[in-house]
Amino acid sequence: WQRQRYWFEPATANPGGAAPGQSGHPLLGRRLTSPALRDDVFEAVWSPKHQSFLSDHRLYDEAITPATALIDVLAAAAERLFGAEPHRVEGFASLAAL
Repeated sequence: WQRQRYWFEPATANPGGAAPGQSGHPLLGRRLTSPALRDDVFEAVWSPKHQSFLSDHRLYDEAITPATALIDVLAAAAERLFGAEPHRVEGFASLAAL
């Protein structure tokens, strides 16, 4: 009999959102910077595997993002870009399930 040990390697980054120290918000992700980008852009990976609350929201057996999560991301992006003062979201509409 040969004995071998198997160890799980710890993850080096949080695939469900920002890498540690990037945005500080679990859904906002990291801010992308590039000379090709004129607007402010954030990037994050969302999946039921990494954000368990997405599994609780289903439409025809597909995971969807609740509108409150989208508004929370908007608020986090506004705070990151414009500071901690209060911000207002106007005219928000979710026309399709995401």
